[in-house]
Amino acid sequence: MSKEKNKENEEKCLSCEGFVLAYTENEAAEKLKDLSKDWLLIEEGKAIEKKMSFKNFKQVMIYMGGLAHLAEREKHHPDVSLGYNYCHVKLTTHSVSGLTPNDFILGKMIDKL
Repeated sequence: MSKEKNKENEEKCLSCEGFVLAYTENEAAEKLKDLSKDWLLIEEGKAIEKKMSFKNFKQVMIYMGGLAHLAEREKHHPDVSLGYNYCHVKLTTHSVSGLTPNDFILGKMIDKL
């Protein structure tokens, strides 16, 4: 899969359905080093997760608005769990049942939110 850059010179998610293999657990662990320390490798290397705390529900929802916009723009959608003062984001590429470059590209973008 070739990597495309947007106007901020940041990598963009590209369609990978049928064109890319999932990373091995070791490869995913290596790629995880490119993200903030908040991300964890879960599900035997098939997903990554970031857990965040907020002051209140309003702050969670403001964050979710930005996350939703980002996910739609990149056409790569995380699984999200949220409550009064927390938001948990899980990334995986469902079409390959594992992690791909898109998950780590979106993870970097989420770190910047």
